[in-house]
Amino acid sequence: NNGLTLSATLSTGLASGERLFYSKDNGVTWTDITASVSGTTVSHFDNTLTSTATVQMRVQMLQVTTA
Repeated sequence: NNGLTLSATLSTGLASGERLFYSKDNGVTWTDITASVSGTTVSHFDNTLTSTATVQMRVQMLQVTTA
């Protein structure tokens, strides 16, 4: 098992403050893969993914708190 590269195309680039997350356990845990986004292209390597894995992705706005 050498892992797989998760590839996707976003309909639009991430806006300021938005982060891209993915889950490989049906949404129980989420991993921030924002660093794997370039424009609208997503390319993220995960050495634990197998060809039978099902993944979910979501874009989430970071909450900013002010004093």
